[in-house]
Amino acid sequence: MNYFTCFHSTTMKKLTAMLLITAFSASYFTLPAKEFANVYATENEVVSEQENTTLPGITCQPENVTAKPGDKVTFTVKADGENLKYQWYYKKAGVKSWSVWKGHTTSSTSATANATWNGMQVYCQIKDSNGACVDSDPSVITIEQPLTILSHPQSITLKEGGKARFSVSAQGKGKLVYQWYYRKAGVKTWSPLKGHTKAVTTAIANSTWNMMEVYCKVSDESGNTVESESASISLEQPLTILTQPEDITLKPDTPAKFKVSARGSGKLSYQWYYRKAGAKAWSVWRNHTTAVTTAIANSTWNGMEVFCAVTDASGASIQSKSAVIAIEQPLTVLAHPQNVTKRMGDTAEFSVSAVGTGKNSYQWYRKMAGETSWSVWQHQTSATVSAEAIQKTDGMQVYCSVTDQAGHTVNSKSASLTVIPAITITSQPSYVTVRSGETASFSVSAEGGQLKYQWYYKKAGANNWTLWKDKTSASISATANCTWHAMQVFCRVTDEAGHTADSDVAFAMITKKGNTPYIKRTFTVKSDKTSIYSTPDKKSKVLGKLNAGASFSALEWGTDSSGSTWYRFNWKGKNAWIPRSKTTASDEFVTIPNRSFKHGGVPVIYLSPSRQIHNKYAAGSTTEQIQMYRVGEALKKILEQEYLCVVYMPPVSMTINLDGRPLDAYNKEADVYLAIHSNARIATPTYGATGYYFPACAQSKKLGENMVEEMGKISPFESTVESKTVNGMEAFNNVGYAEVRDPAYYGMISLLAEVEYHDNEDSALWIIDNTDKIARALANALERTIDMQKKKITLQKPYETAHTGAS
Repeated sequence: MNYFTCFHSTTMKKLTAMLLITAFSASYFTLPAKEFANVYATENEVVSEQENTTLPGITCQPENVTAKPGDKVTFTVKADGENLKYQWYYKKAGVKSWSVWKGHTTSSTSATANATWNGMQVYCQIKDSNGACVDSDPSVITIEQPLTILSHPQSITLKEGGKARFSVSAQGKGKLVYQWYYRKAGVKTWSPLKGHTKAVTTAIANSTWNMMEVYCKVSDESGNTVESESASISLEQPLTILTQPEDITLKPDTPAKFKVSARGSGKLSYQWYYRKAGAKAWSVWRNHTTAVTTAIANSTWNGMEVFCAVTDASGASIQSKSAVIAIEQPLTVLAHPQNVTKRMGDTAEFSVSAVGTGKNSYQWYRKMAGETSWSVWQHQTSATVSAEAIQKTDGMQVYCSVTDQAGHTVNSKSASLTVIPAITITSQPSYVTVRSGETASFSVSAEGGQLKYQWYYKKAGANNWTLWKDKTSASISATANCTWHAMQVFCRVTDEAGHTADSDVAFAMITKKGNTPYIKRTFTVKSDKTSIYSTPDKKSKVLGKLNAGASFSALEWGTDSSGSTWYRFNWKGKNAWIPRSKTTASDEFVTIPNRSFKHGGVPVIYLSPSRQIHNKYAAGSTTEQIQMYRVGEALKKILEQEYLCVVYMPPVSMTINLDGRPLDAYNKEADVYLAIHSNARIATPTYGATGYYFPACAQSKKLGENMVEEMGKISPFESTVESKTVNGMEAFNNVGYAEVRDPAYYGMISLLAEVEYHDNEDSALWIIDNTDKIARALANALERTIDMQKKKITLQKPYETAHTGAS
């Protein structure tokens, strides 16, 4: 029992050391030391006998209680004293501290028990009018748990001779008793599993155990019982068909019965399939999912095949052999072979259709031109046969003898083959690459009788071929325009008999390459005897020395291992390099013309995601290279699926110097070069997109503005960048960012898009989680800048030669 005394401070001050020793020593010495009250008196204070305080005396302690959930329980305490006040406290099992039991302030209190009360303790604190208080003994509540299965045995699959283990867990009153039961496959009644009377039981499986079921009956000390769910045992054994379905012959509207037997691991499942006569593909026979299945046959079933797919509990599957249904009916030819006219070298086909009893067999006969008797056509024993149209077979006659399963035979009518000379295309049209406004020529040559020519074209993005009016000769010419880029053409040659032959497809490609660089940088040497080198490295070979005032055109910009800028130039027919710090430079920017594809043509877009694997994200354990290539892949997919365009994206290994990705894009006739990066802050946290553009290209700046605007629509962050669009030639120490400068050198619309900052944890995670949204924003910016057309139909694959005819 935990006793302690609660006194007001004024009363405490009036106690004396003598009272502490004489009045309470007897009762305090009977308590554990840790339960002593902190009772004390100040020195020189005197306490009168009237102020002596006596603790309330408990005469009846609350008793332990056992109840079921939902029962009403009562706790009672009795004590001597006047004007006593009561407050009950509780502490649930596993909890360290006591809590006030609100509303329970009488000597006898009641409440409804629930399952969470098991092991809960309660006690009552009694306080008299002087403030002295005492605690009762704690009372423990035990909640009787209903007999309940907590976990059921699980089905198992094992090999014959393996150890089967089943377990059940339960809770209930007192010591629980277990008895396991079993029922073998095909048996309706359950039997006790002798000797298996524990919650966990094991046994060695034998061959008779396949698909055996077990369950456990649990009893408590009150005689209550509960049964677990059943579990099954599957023995691993090879899935094998034991008996196959058999062919049957029957009359229409009578039952057809098919059966299969098999063995395998666990419970087997069955699915029947059918294929009617003449069909190539099998179909699921719906609702026929048992080993033995029946259905009413009809006349369309003649020659129908069926088989059964059997699957065991492990998912292994095996197919039975097929069985054939023969429906008794008169043998009749439904369709006779027809006369055929074919060009030399083509294949001629003859076919017959017949119905009879069961599956039909076929034997074809033929008679060559000039022969008087029919001969067996060797190896031609199917309903449809073929022959090569050659000079020997010209005038050949054929017929078919059909025999049904009942042995009846009928002959078809005869048909003949006529062979005519074929059109031969001797030379195909070639691809042409021209500039807009130049003449494009195509030609074809062919052999045959009285040939006619008709040319067709299909512009990039079109679905159907269009007849090219007035283009009706073997050789044609026309003036190309910008809409011709990636246009396809072919010629259809027709002979006097109306047979046609199509040429290969040729492409017209409109070149965008120019010979003049769009950036001209001239540098002048500052000092006499300035060394020039074979590579951008002062440790490389010195090719010579230049004096102040020497002026050259920079052919390329580069950096050394320390990050210093160098210029490459032509010196005496050799490539030479000079440090930028040794020169003064001036630039001339040639204006890059705008491109629009609103009224035709197909833009070529080159995507260049960041290669910076070292630029780690502030969150997400990833890098700029990985994330920007994800954006690039998503953007490429959007552009190719939704827009009329050609999209290229280089491998990570390809560099961004002048002879790397920019040259690759130039060789691919790219209109737009879009570098995709995520930014890194310098000092303070920064948010927002930035576009670095080429100043002599209006569409470069417009693409940057559109990109920033589209990113702003989806970003959850307020932009804090100083400039949302930046002159990319002034950036990077006035040398220009390489992926703005070098593509612009070749005349492409170039932009370095920094989509967001990745050195903030929140913006880094946003980039990672919003790859598709960022790609969509970039696609929108491209569409707005160069008027890309949306696809309305599916594009034919480039250079695919599939002639569907003119529309």
